[in-house]
Amino acid sequence: MSGHAASGFLRHARLRSDPATSAAAFAPIALILYADVVREARLLVLGVLLFGFSYTLARQSELRWAWAAPIPIAVWLTWRTISAPLADPGGLQCADALSPPAAWRLAQALLALGTLGVLMGVLGTKPAAIWWRRPAVPVARLSVLGFFVAAPLGLLLSAAIARPYFGTFDLNISDPLALVPGLVFSLSNAIGEEVIYRGAFMAFAGKVIGLRGALVLQAVVFGVAHAGAHFMGSPMPVVLAVGFGGYVAGLLTLKTRSLMMPIAVHAAIDLPVYVFFACRNPLPL
Repeated sequence: MSGHAASGFLRHARLRSDPATSAAAFAPIALILYADVVREARLLVLGVLLFGFSYTLARQSELRWAWAAPIPIAVWLTWRTISAPLADPGGLQCADALSPPAAWRLAQALLALGTLGVLMGVLGTKPAAIWWRRPAVPVARLSVLGFFVAAPLGLLLSAAIARPYFGTFDLNISDPLALVPGLVFSLSNAIGEEVIYRGAFMAFAGKVIGLRGALVLQAVVFGVAHAGAHFMGSPMPVVLAVGFGGYVAGLLTLKTRSLMMPIAVHAAIDLPVYVFFACRNPLPL
């Protein structure tokens, strides 16, 4: 990509912020990073973000955009502090359209996206401002192709890739009906995370700190959010890989001016995650 093209799609309706305002915009970003790391603080962080947004909104400060940016992510993270219902350990709910992992992730996405909808209404922002729009035809075709290429590869390779971090297991991918709850899970996760990270966070924060900074920071927040306590090994390789994936997804969003391609590839990658949660058959070490 040429420098001229890169600068073209990184142009954004950035507000004219003074240095003090730009510096203050990092306070809510620091809070969401803290919530990434400290699980017990997530509800408190959400409350502080809501207060900061309300205060800056009442003052019609430019900082209202920076405080709004991480709120849907804080809702998403706070939901994860609740113990999720588990699928049958023997895989009996693998093909159940309302299996616990699928229903739980759908509820999480609806809550975070509903929160974002309220924020956008208050801010007077349209969906196109966060790249929730129909893409160009070539982009749509590439998105569909990306899904149908990445999904089978992910299902075939996921057990081997994940074994160092989640232990030895086998994935039951023989029942085609498992695609129904699998798609509910993967699309809920992909749409939810792409819209709140690559959409709202990058667009809102970018108004104050610029798109280049917002692009990098959303990837950092996204990567650190995936450092869970369930890893058998070091989570750092996963954090770095997910953060890099978030950065690439952000670039694709800006380049195509649409979230469709990141959502399609993200959903394909998350299909094996559903199978891991609902269709896993542990094997003896």
